[in-house]
Amino acid sequence: MNKPGWKTTEFWMAVIMAVGAGVTALNGIIPAEIALKIGAFITAIYNIMRTLTKTPDITTIVQK
Repeated sequence: MNKPGWKTTEFWMAVIMAVGAGVTALNGIIPAEIALKIGAFITAIYNIMRTLTKTPDITTIVQK
């Protein structure tokens, strides 16, 4: 059984990383463009992980 997205470790790691990138950009530690790229990358990885988790196994589709 799949958990809702906000209850997964992947979601919270993505939130923490995105907030961390934003905070470091606001403090001038990294440029804003880099923080934006990091945020986009983290979002993409999270979406891929959720898709792979929710995709049913091909053998269960074939057996039905």
